[in-house]
Amino acid sequence: MRRMTETGKNSGSSRSGAQPGPRSGARRAAFTSIAVLASGAASLLTAEAVFRVIDYPFRATWTPSENALARFDKDLGWSYRPDHSGEVTPFGEEAEAVPVRFDRFGSRVRAEGDERDPGRPSVLLIGGSVTMGHGLVYDETFAGRLEARDDFALQPVNLGVQAFGTDQALLMLERHLDMFDTRAVVYTYISDHVVRNSVGDRRYLYRGARVLGTKPLFRLRGDGRLEQVGWPVRARALKYSRVAAALRLARIRLLPPPGPELTRALMLRMKELAEEKGATFVVVRVVQSPPMSAPGPPVFQGTDLDVIDPASDAPAGWDDWVIPGDGHPDARANEWIAEQIARRLVGRGGGAE
Repeated sequence: MRRMTETGKNSGSSRSGAQPGPRSGARRAAFTSIAVLASGAASLLTAEAVFRVIDYPFRATWTPSENALARFDKDLGWSYRPDHSGEVTPFGEEAEAVPVRFDRFGSRVRAEGDERDPGRPSVLLIGGSVTMGHGLVYDETFAGRLEARDDFALQPVNLGVQAFGTDQALLMLERHLDMFDTRAVVYTYISDHVVRNSVGDRRYLYRGARVLGTKPLFRLRGDGRLEQVGWPVRARALKYSRVAAALRLARIRLLPPPGPELTRALMLRMKELAEEKGATFVVVRVVQSPPMSAPGPPVFQGTDLDVIDPASDAPAGWDDWVIPGDGHPDARANEWIAEQIARRLVGRGGGAE
């Protein structure tokens, strides 16, 4: 009887149905998590494959004009080929090609056979396309105008490179500061530099650009010091996730534009380097498109930077002194900028005698 009772109890318990234990619930949760992760991973892989097939988000549709003149540079991203001649065509529909020449230092000069002299007291001109003189023959650029002045004794060394940011201008200055008898440094600032300095790949700003490579990238540490966190990579060696790039591109477009803090720190570092050399450091603020007197971000606020604003007392018509259909300062604007630089440097130990 006892054996039958125990068997009956066991049989009754089996018929009533056992509830799942903790281990069973954990297994189900783990299986669900794995399934979700696997589905998400499959979706990402599919999106990555599709984006690669359609060449998204960076399908190259146009070639920047500097590509024909420049080469990949492992420090700067790109720089002009030494001892090289070529042409640059402004962006206007009826624009004509302009001849350009670079000496062995990559400095823009008037013509073949013209070369900068490292032993001559010099002013280094650094920046982007405005400094280089995009769309103008050499004698129309402010470098050429300075060189032609009888009252200006310094040798202008034009180290401007199209599409450069402040970060690249800083590294260009570091490269050439001790190469020349540098008495003054003039950096040409445009408001686009704030945005350029915020990315290491210019395709995030110009999606269709066919780039030679990425560019250097700096950031401000918590203690306010500059730190380089990105180095140029040749275009053909670029490896990246298309999905991640698309997400970052969306983030850049949705978030507010970058602040001026990084650009300000980069300029102050230039000033520090120049003054350590015993040279004068000056910033020229240029607005690249009409109206040329438009205000920019407060990038100079709270600094002791010596800033030239050509628009502050410019002649009548200044706002329209741009290359038609292009936006870069024209020959008249460059002549006025040269006048302002000469006034500032003459008699300050780094200017003309």
